[in-house]
Amino acid sequence: MLRRSLSTLSTIVLLATVCASLPSPAVSQSPSVNVLVMGEDKDPGTVLRGNEIFNRVLSSIENQLNTHGFNYYDEEALKLRDGHVYQKLDRARRSDSELIETARLFTRPPIDVIAIFQIFTSSRPNVARTATLIDMRLSGRLLNVQSGQGLGNFEVESPRNWLAPLDCNDNCMMEVTGSHGRILGMDLGSVLADLLQSAMIQGSTPSDVDHRASLRRQYELIFENFSDSDIINVENYLKSFTGYESHRPIEQLASRIVFWYEGTTAPARVRNNMDRILLELDIRARVTIEGNRYTVARLPTRPAVRSGSNYNW
Repeated sequence: MLRRSLSTLSTIVLLATVCASLPSPAVSQSPSVNVLVMGEDKDPGTVLRGNEIFNRVLSSIENQLNTHGFNYYDEEALKLRDGHVYQKLDRARRSDSELIETARLFTRPPIDVIAIFQIFTSSRPNVARTATLIDMRLSGRLLNVQSGQGLGNFEVESPRNWLAPLDCNDNCMMEVTGSHGRILGMDLGSVLADLLQSAMIQGSTPSDVDHRASLRRQYELIFENFSDSDIINVENYLKSFTGYESHRPIEQLASRIVFWYEGTTAPARVRNNMDRILLELDIRARVTIEGNRYTVARLPTRPAVRSGSNYNW
């Protein structure tokens, strides 16, 4: 009996050891992306920004992004921090370029993605002239703010003609259309959230923070007054960055080279890695940042390349 008990105890200890050695299941993390929802109303056929229909669709899309775990921000709330900066752009009938320009002005917090939507509505009497038929269509798309890259688009529309009273006035039409628009906005917001989730890349290496999903990003990395041998070393370091996917030169002069860098490397990591590169190459330089553009201008010193770094890029 004692032998059997000891055998059972050994089995339990062994199972506990094996279970402890197994990797724990990944904990779902909120995507580290800041999203701003904006309505485009440049087209005269779209619903004007700020009216009841617009606001109800906007709220529905924001709620869906929130449900999917994204950090969404309200444009009007962000503008309250420094209103005079946005006064010129704070108007209706804004174009795509104005929306992107406005999103880039926000730096606290910085906006990574804008979800742009449009609302189209129309109404007409039915054949028997006993009611008003209402049609509605919503279109939405996602844009990477810094690069302008499209991340997906989708469109939803009313499945059938919605009915309103024949003598439905403006207030009546606003209420009926707003109620239906809220429902379509939920559908559009859910699809946009799925598209944004699909655009994220799941971290898969030990150096990826929390193995969280990250947005693919693009950077301009500019190096001025670097020698050819320095640039060769710099390129090797770029390939070691966490989240690195690719890079290529897009401009090259005698004393200046510009690389187009793509990957999931976060902006703070890029800045930190620039400092590490300079430290490894023993180069004094000034690093300036403007949006996704990082300029490294070498100061007049002679580099002495060092090797053997254990830094986790």
